[in-house]
Amino acid sequence: MYFKVFLVLPYLCDNKKGVKIHLLLLLTVFSWITPLKKNYLDIEDHRLASLIPHYTGRHLLQLSPHSFSSLSSSPIIHKVTVSSSHKCKLNTYKQDCYDLESLYTHLPFANDSINLILMPHTLEVSKNTAQAILTEAWRVLAPNGHLIILGINPVSL
Repeated sequence: MYFKVFLVLPYLCDNKKGVKIHLLLLLTVFSWITPLKKNYLDIEDHRLASLIPHYTGRHLLQLSPHSFSSLSSSPIIHKVTVSSSHKCKLNTYKQDCYDLESLYTHLPFANDSINLILMPHTLEVSKNTAQAILTEAWRVLAPNGHLIILGINPVSL
């Protein structure tokens, strides 16, 4: 038996850029086991579907190879999913989202150009690159943009 709780923390705001950082954590008593991964991603996708329509702008960037159908509910027209692996899954159900292969630490976007960045379990890939990924996301995030980080709470594991 396990129990899941979604916790949306109040956004953290940086006065210099006015960027709002939202943390959506899935608290669980089990570890991020591969058989349960699909179930967790479906739950997160459902939760994102209710959050994403509230964010506006010109560009949405998702840093993850996971496909989320909730991206189609966004009013943002230009959507890009970046995967750091050649095993990137094509988003066959979405006509309005582009797939791109790139390192998360070296994104091919201009400074201050992305209005909404989604990072579902991106920082969990490697402890060594988490700081570099956040630094790069910060570089491309536009003033008054939003950064949504999804992850597993390691304290509850």
